[in-house]
Amino acid sequence: MFHFKQFSLEDDQCGMKVGVDSVILGAWIKNVQPKNILDVGTGCGILALMLAQKFPSSHITAVEIESDAAKQASQNFNNAPFSNSFVVENGDFNQFYSTTKFDLIVSNPPYFKEDSKQECTKRSLARMSKYLPLKNFLVSANNCLATNGSIYIIYPVEQLSDFNELLTEYSLYIHQQLTVLGNPNSKIKRYCFELKRKSTLVFSENPIRTELLIEYNRGNYTDEYKRLTQDFYLKF
Repeated sequence: MFHFKQFSLEDDQCGMKVGVDSVILGAWIKNVQPKNILDVGTGCGILALMLAQKFPSSHITAVEIESDAAKQASQNFNNAPFSNSFVVENGDFNQFYSTTKFDLIVSNPPYFKEDSKQECTKRSLARMSKYLPLKNFLVSANNCLATNGSIYIIYPVEQLSDFNELLTEYSLYIHQQLTVLGNPNSKIKRYCFELKRKSTLVFSENPIRTELLIEYNRGNYTDEYKRLTQDFYLKF
């Protein structure tokens, strides 16, 4: 079991375990007041629980394709001390439909490449992009995004070759970008993005760009990283 400052959760039934990427993304989300939140590929529910802590009056829908992970997310939500309403949809986001328009859509999506002949397992469903290609994610997310809503995702540098082209195709743009580095000597680890529709009043061709260095060396975390995650991690 993982213990955070305001909640605990189990992840032993999930293909993807609790990791730094989700914590960074959840902690970074700001400047929004969402009534309806959609968590795509919720896994054990870590992002949904972080957002429930941040936005106590929000309604949260969590979509998860793998049935055991969906059950565990539901259990984690039921055990949480938050008053939010949680709904878990055990299904494929490629075919997701909702009459609700979401003010905030969040995802740590699958992005690893693999041999198409590899067996489908819990871990591969959670990690491999063939089960939810970025294009498919953007199509489905855009279809259920509220007019002034935001899409928050985290993605690795290596998989972003056609990212800007896809955004143009679906009239989305990068409103904010966080560049994540593991340590001073490492290459860029991840990007966090806030995406919005170009039709919104805040549209600008120039994203708000910030940078996050996680640690100076092993276990020696930067003050910036501590500040970002201090509402969640027990150690900070």
